[in-house]
Amino acid sequence: MSKIYNYKSLTKKEVKFGRPIDYPTPSEDNQLFFIQRNLSHNAVVYSVNLTIDGYMNLSNPISIYWLKFDSNKLKTPLNIIQREIAYGYNYEVVCNDLVKFNFVSYKKDFFLTKLNEKYCVITKFNDINYIVESFYVHADQFGAFPVINYVEAHLIDMLGIERLVLKMDLNKDC
Repeated sequence: MSKIYNYKSLTKKEVKFGRPIDYPTPSEDNQLFFIQRNLSHNAVVYSVNLTIDGYMNLSNPISIYWLKFDSNKLKTPLNIIQREIAYGYNYEVVCNDLVKFNFVSYKKDFFLTKLNEKYCVITKFNDINYIVESFYVHADQFGAFPVINYVEAHLIDMLGIERLVLKMDLNKDC
């Protein structure tokens, strides 16, 4: 079972795992969440694609790109391997304001919707709904593909008050 930690109460000394406190945090237009890894400061950013009228683009709801902090915040697209094996997503339109999706590498359901006039991603862990803020992936690089040690989900409660970190067990949380 996954463990949830109160993010506000944790100090750097108490945690032997986790996203380093000195990592830069992306803040992009229409950003939904981001993924960072221990292998670099760079982030994969997921943003909602909007139409000219400000509605979710249902034919391509999420834009994904690298934000390269190591290269002056250069934005670059994912390559085909990253898109097809790791960071890409599959989706289903439920209605005009709700898209169900999952990562190609992780089959858990996530929902893109509008909450309090802002688009966000919601998912359920341990039978509780949360807003997704970011993921941190700790991996070791062995050859072409990394070996993932663990993933942290950085979450916000549905009231937008409390931030939590969930250390995910990828074998059980799918």
